Amino acid sequence: MFPQSSPPPDTPDLLSHEGARIEDRVADRAPWFGFLYHNALIAGQPFISGFLNKGDVHRAASVVFNQASSDFINLWSELADGNGRSAVRTARSLIEHAVNMADVVSNSSRAERYMDHLGFAAEFLNEFELGLDTLKRSERRKAKEQRRHGLRKVASQLVGHLGRYGKGFRASWSEMNLKDRTVKFQLDEFYPAYRLCSLFIHGASGGELGLSRQIGDQRVIRTGPAIHLCPFAYITGIRAMQEVLKQASIVEPTLDSSPFSDALENLAKAWPLYVEVMNKIDREIWPDTPPPPPMTVLAIAQNGTQRWYWHNPVAQALIEAEPPELEEKFRRSVDEITQEVKRNPGRFFSNDRRFATVTFFDHVRVVPKRDGRMVHASAILLRPHEHQHIRWDQFGQSGD
Repeated sequence: MFPQSSPPPDTPDLLSHEGARIEDRVADRAPWFGFLYHNALIAGQPFISGFLNKGDVHRAASVVFNQASSDFINLWSELADGNGRSAVRTARSLIEHAVNMADVVSNSSRAERYMDHLGFAAEFLNEFELGLDTLKRSERRKAKEQRRHGLRKVASQLVGHLGRYGKGFRASWSEMNLKDRTVKFQLDEFYPAYRLCSLFIHGASGGELGLSRQIGDQRVIRTGPAIHLCPFAYITGIRAMQEVLKQASIVEPTLDSSPFSDALENLAKAWPLYVEVMNKIDREIWPDTPPPPPMTVLAIAQNGTQRWYWHNPVAQALIEAEPPELEEKFRRSVDEITQEVKRNPGRFFSNDRRFATVTFFDHVRVVPKRDGRMVHASAILLRPHEHQHIRWDQFGQSGD
């Protein structure tokens, strides 16, 4: 009689109306973006492979370069999806890779210090226990033993490194803060971007940038990707990768970096176009007026059976809810309308609808069931061209 548990026909877009998928809009408005980024990845393959294959000679530089190349690849999908929050975090990492690359290339003692910190990964992994209690006993024992084994292999080295570099070495491989290092290696133009991106890493209040906006007299909040941040991440990530490549070319001058370098520069030159596209998409997705808040929906079947739903209009999703404790006037009105539905089904069940719906706003609220099933709004609510919802005019309440 009522729709069974099922996912919505399409993944709900929590940012705007149905069908406004960000990645589709980016692909449609900026087809050149995927082409340029893909071209950069293809152009960079010979240099990336050649450089990493010589990792035994330039171990520290190879470790930094591999992480930077991996983050550069990830940045592509984040920018294409409009996932600004993840993108700025990746861009921040690329800044650190650029500084680390310049640092380890500067002299062999810095490269050695960088690699001496590697063993602490085993220590931190050994201390990581989240989720272990959910494993079967045998699996938990195996995981712990693997981690302890990894730590035992480097334990004596870590003691020696702490004796050599000091206790602060455990927290950071470099004794200098990043700001001073950017100045030292003439990369200080990146520090403002690093500081901005750090807001999202540390969960600072400023990290809400791109997720809220004043619309009329209300502050509207979006949950999910912050499209507004994508342009910042784009130019920061590309410029930082260019610096990483510049330093890698110094380490291995026999490899031709120009195809990769040229492709990166083409991406950098296209940044204004990306800014225009993403700003337009962001404006389109933000509503012109504050969106409606969650509301209550009562579905009444032809035999009078009632089911309550918690309704999120923005996500176009309904979740089964516990029946509310109604005031006497509301209870009487619900009973009266239910009887009317049973007496005159033709009035309420046009277009093969199997139930009539009553939408409440602030005056009746429900709590979703703990195991409540979710259905798409189209499975319950009437569409605009179909029969109107039941109104509450008879007792002076406004609502459809």
